[in-house]
Amino acid sequence: MQKIDWSKFKFISRKDEWYVEGTEATCLFDYGEPRLDDIVEDNVGMFDGYTNEIYSGYTGELPRPDEEGCPFDEFDIYLNNKLINDITYGELIKLLKE
Repeated sequence: MQKIDWSKFKFISRKDEWYVEGTEATCLFDYGEPRLDDIVEDNVGMFDGYTNEIYSGYTGELPRPDEEGCPFDEFDIYLNNKLINDITYGELIKLLKE
């Protein structure tokens, strides 16, 4: 299956997840090797965004920039303002060709 260029998508963080709710995180790459019948939000990727999470010794302001590996289901995923979380990769590839 072709590799997906995730820079064309918006990943908006959901409530109670790593990144600040309602903010956009950038998917740098995905870790998965999905099949055509796999659901998009079942994948996992490396993201860049803003979080309110802290680590031992952190004294800076929040939210802070962070890169983190996250499952796609922590986000509402949009392609051209269409929510695509629950579609298959086969359907996604068709959308990308339109």
